[in-house]
Amino acid sequence: MNKAPDPFFLFFLIVCLLVGGCSGWAKLDLVALDQARISKTEPLVKELRAAECYYWIEDGRITIAWADENISLIGEYGKKTLVGSIVLDDLPADRSRDYRLDRNSLRGKLRSGPQHVRFASLSGILALWLEGDNQIKGRLRSLVHQQQFHVLTGWAGNQRLLLVGDFVAVRDPARTRALLQRSEADGLERGVQDGTRPEPQPVTGPSPQEPSPSRN
Repeated sequence: MNKAPDPFFLFFLIVCLLVGGCSGWAKLDLVALDQARISKTEPLVKELRAAECYYWIEDGRITIAWADENISLIGEYGKKTLVGSIVLDDLPADRSRDYRLDRNSLRGKLRSGPQHVRFASLSGILALWLEGDNQIKGRLRSLVHQQQFHVLTGWAGNQRLLLVGDFVAVRDPARTRALLQRSEADGLERGVQDGTRPEPQPVTGPSPQEPSPSRN
């Protein structure tokens, strides 16, 4: 039996169509691959939904970035933020292409109240379609490793998960660069070998409100 569509996801898609000039979207799911234990209460699938998704092509490289943030009525403990990016070398020879993902391909960060997690790709595959001059579509399946932030120990853990999803990204160089910079902050820089990433400040953790400066 097919699962009913997420009503909140359908809502922002409808709003996007009504107002025009859609800022794209991303629908991603994280599934734990731990075969040693299973929680009796946590959801089997963690749904990540982004109401913004942009891309930019520069120097033969495609950058895709997404973000989402809720409006919390109960302060910081009710706040949720999501930011992520994918960097792909080489352009499609035609209107579509399959890409192999590696350790530098994907970065993501999620904050849900006091909980902070970050994840990066290990391997995977992504299919990309060009839709006119200002929009691309894609879907991906990637093995990622995830870490969680603790006040006393900083970033720790190496949980492996499966990340799958679809996205539609619209062309916007400024927003793509800004979200790319946010997704790489606090030790998620691309090209840095595991074990050499700097730790965040152990007292405060990641900033509740991350800046979005433009990237030159």
